[in-house]
Amino acid sequence: MRIVYTFEDFYVNLYFDTLLKLGDKKTEDLWYRLGKDLGIRYFLFNGLLEFPFTKIPLALKYFQAMFNMIGMGFCKNLKYDISKGSYIFWGNNNIITRKTHNTSYMEGIIAGVLTFLTKENIEARGFYDELSDEGKIVVDKKFPKKYSPNIFSLKVNTKYRLNFFQHNGINSRLYSFSDLLKFKIIQLDEGKKFYFGKHSLLPTEMSLVEIIAKNYFDIGEGELFRESTVKFVLELCEELFKEIKEKNKKMKFFRNIISALGFGEIYFKQKGEKIRIDFLNPIFTEFGLYYLKSFINGFVDYFYDNKYSFNFDKNYFVGNREYFLYEKIN
Repeated sequence: MRIVYTFEDFYVNLYFDTLLKLGDKKTEDLWYRLGKDLGIRYFLFNGLLEFPFTKIPLALKYFQAMFNMIGMGFCKNLKYDISKGSYIFWGNNNIITRKTHNTSYMEGIIAGVLTFLTKENIEARGFYDELSDEGKIVVDKKFPKKYSPNIFSLKVNTKYRLNFFQHNGINSRLYSFSDLLKFKIIQLDEGKKFYFGKHSLLPTEMSLVEIIAKNYFDIGEGELFRESTVKFVLELCEELFKEIKEKNKKMKFFRNIISALGFGEIYFKQKGEKIRIDFLNPIFTEFGLYYLKSFINGFVDYFYDNKYSFNFDKNYFVGNREYFLYEKIN
């Protein structure tokens, strides 16, 4: 698979920015829906449309191992009774929750997984103790229904194969994730979690973060998503580049970051008050590239020392290749 890496703190900042604008109830409802979509998409991505009921224990064991490996501490422990439709997950040091102290996103993910496996729309509730950093998520088919995902819209698009490009004869001079790991710019801790400096990195299927972005745009909060992402990247750039004075070295470092995180090779072109970003080996998702456009928007603002934005509703192409266009905000 083609994997991309995102920053845990991006999600944390987005949660708090959303909380500030939408309030507790709307934020928790939104993040629960996001999580449930992602839990279902995870299994759909693996080519599964149906799952045999007798194999649920095996699937839960696999899910536990995979998700615990990327930092979902709730998956460390599991107790269940399939016949009663009851499942309890618990653990500590859970990504995102350890910083937001809110379980709605993880509740949704686990509810999505169980909804897919049991073929029954099933819900979850979470409990978190800030002092001990321990939490519990209970999934039960008796819980009142909160959200029914559109499974058809979450299926993997047949164009996904375009992400597995043929060798194009061009030897990139940019670094890969394994290069940064080898040079210890990216580190692996004892729990086998990746860190870029002080920031935890989360490996995901490339569409997951774009599903989050699309949900924000679908409820009319696309600008909230963009502004939160841009703000995070601006702060990240200030941190990463504080010892780098030359602008061309900052540009090269950022291009290497985008490449190493799995999003492709980018080239910057300035024309008047517009910045054009061309891609070599870009990713494709059926949900758009709002996260990637917003992430690069943050660097554009930082590097060109001005505010730029992109048109949410318009895509730009040369032939069949997409490029991003940022225009200065007057």
